[in-house]
Formats: sequence, structure tokens, C-alpha cells
Amino acid sequence: MKSIKLLKLTIFILLLVVITVFTGCGGTPTTPPIEEDFVNIISVTPNSGLLDGLDTNFKVVVEYNLYSSTQGTLEISFNTDVVDAWSPVWDAEFLVNKGSGTHEFNVTVRPRNWGSQGDFSVSVGLWKVPFVIGAHNNLDWDEKILTFQLPPQQQITPGGMAYTWYDWPQLPVSGFYNFDVLLTIDVDPGVQSAYYWAHQFHFKNGDGGYMGLQTNGHMQGEWVGKMAIFSIWDALEAEPGPGAASEEFTGEGEGWSCRKKYNWVEGHTYCLRIELCEIDEQENEWWGAWIIDTSTNQETLIGKIKVPIPWQGLEDYSVVWVEYYGQVSGCNSIPHAKARFEQPIADNGSIIPQNLTSDLGTTCPNADISFLENQGVAFETGN
Repeated sequence: MKSIKLLKLTIFILLLVVITVFTGCGGTPTTPPIEEDFVNIISVTPNSGLLDGLDTNFKVVVEYNLYSSTQGTLEISFNTDVVDAWSPVWDAEFLVNKGSGTHEFNVTVRPRNWGSQGDFSVSVGLWKVPFVIGAHNNLDWDEKILTFQLPPQQQITPGGMAYTWYDWPQLPVSGFYNFDVLLTIDVDPGVQSAYYWAHQFHFKNGDGGYMGLQTNGHMQGEWVGKMAIFSIWDALEAEPGPGAASEEFTGEGEGWSCRKKYNWVEGHTYCLRIELCEIDEQENEWWGAWIIDTSTNQETLIGKIKVPIPWQGLEDYSVVWVEYYGQVSGCNSIPHAKARFEQPIADNGSIIPQNLTSDLGTTCPNADISFLENQGVAFETGN
């Protein structure tokens, strides 16, 4: 009998040892430490379609394992200055403890297209702490090559992608003195894109113009990011608003334009307003354009543009549209965006359009128009 009890006790002890070995003291599986130092770049956004010399916001996600040191640092670098050397973004350095993990870098860097000299790339290194002079402090590193837009001869410019025309009734003898339309950009495609959402108008006895918001505008010879713009063909002169600039343009006709760096916000609704603001001594008319953030009621004057006296007021039709003015490798390369225009109004809301018609652009078919209440429209474009 004693021998049977002893045998049972022995079996119990052996089972307990087996459970302890395979599950750990807590009874749950344990993962042995990885006996290796490494860092791997999981993703880089954006990783293609870069513009040479344009400040770009990069999101770089890495995984790492620190084994040989109690602490270490993750450092991110780009070869912005020399083709075969990487310059660290010092304020992005990240301290890590022994073990495994992931980290997301968010840095702003100006890409450098090295052309035939080599590739532009991002590098992330794992370094041990403390740094020892004369010792091998770099434990591991990883690199990803980033690419730029294709040469112009291999690209297309999509241009206008969606349009909605409004017909206005009850046109005053001298034309309308004001147009307002609400614009909301619900999906921001990013500063790397080249979108323009605009309201285009025409004068009763003259030429036309447009105003709206861009994702990456060009002002005084440089790309400035998000921008508000107001232009009229065959105008006489222009006066920019505070912080804005005015310039003559050529190419698709000639005229004057006022442009202002304007950090519009995804999801905010903006009123695009054009209005007759004064008449000079020769009876030429000055027309002003404003952007009004309806979330804050803050009004921003883009500028004023002067037109000849015979032009009179605004004509009884206008059009809202979206265009992609940048170059892409193909229609599928156009970034996804979505914006909506509410029903426009004339003469401070006293007149609304009578009807509307819509059409899509001819270069790229990846655009969609949805009709909203009160004669509003939503434009969804790109992929």
C-alpha cells in the first residue's frame, strides 16, 4: 500500500516539474528573450511620388529588439546633404529599454533627388547607451529607398475632374454684386497632392475668374503648401490682402491673381465670397475675395482685383469644380479626396440658382459626383 502511495507521489512531482518547465511559474507560456539586436523599417509614408526640395511630412514605423544593452536609442536619418551619407533628425531620437517594441517617427524633411548619383533613402539605426568613444556603438540599422515623381515626359496632368454648372435667374440689369458658396473638404489628400477646389464666375460684359482652395499652391516662385487663390482674366491690376501676394499670370490666358498661404482644415466649412467692394475715380470696379471659416467666423481677405468699367456685374451662371493640376504617372496615382459645395447664393443670399448640370473630366475617369440637398454637390476623386 505504501509503495502505491509512493508511486503516486512520484508521478505527481514529475508532472509538476513538467508543467513548471513548459509553462513557467505562473502557469502561462513564456517567450524566451530574442538573443539579437535588430531594427526593421515596417513602413514609410509617403514612400513614392516625392517632390524634390519640398518639405514633406514622413511617418516611419519600425520594430526593434534590444538585447546586448540595458538601454539604447533609435535614430532616423535621411541622405539630404550627401548622396552616400545620412543626416540624423536629432530631435526625433527615441530612447528604448532592453526588449522588443515598435515606434513611429513623424518628421519633416526636404527630399533630395540625387538622379543618376544615387537613391534618396531613409535609415533608422539602433544605438547602445551610453555611447562609448572608440567602441562600436551601432547595433543594427535598416534602410528604405524612397522614390520621386516620374519625369514629366512619362506623366499626365489630369486637369479638371468634375464640374457642376449653376444657372441663375432674375439677373439684375447691371449683374450680381456678390456670390457666396460653402466648401468643405472632408478628405484631405495631403500637401504632396495638387488639388484645387474652386468656384468660377463670369462678368456680364467681360471675362471671368475663379477663387478657391489648393492643397499645395505656388506663390512668388515657391511651393507654399495649402493656399487660397483668387484670379481674374484680363484684369487691370490687383492688391493683395494682408500676408498675401499678387502677381500677373500667363499661360491659360492673361490676368491678375491674389494668393495667400492658408492652412485650411479638413472638415471645416469655408465660405468662398466674391463681392464688389469699391469703384475708383474712372469708374473701374474693384472686386474682393474672402475666405470665411464658419467654425470660427474668421474672415480672411485674399485680395482685390480691378476690372474695366464696361464689365459691370457678375453673369447669370457659375460653376464649381475640382481639378488635379499636378502630374501623375497615371490616373490610379491620383490620391483620394472628397469635398462638397453647398448651394451657392447671390447678392447676399437674396437669389439662389434655378437649376444645375454636372459633368466629369475627360482625362481621368476616377471621379464621382453626388447631389446633396438644396442643390449642393459632393466631388469624390482619386484612389
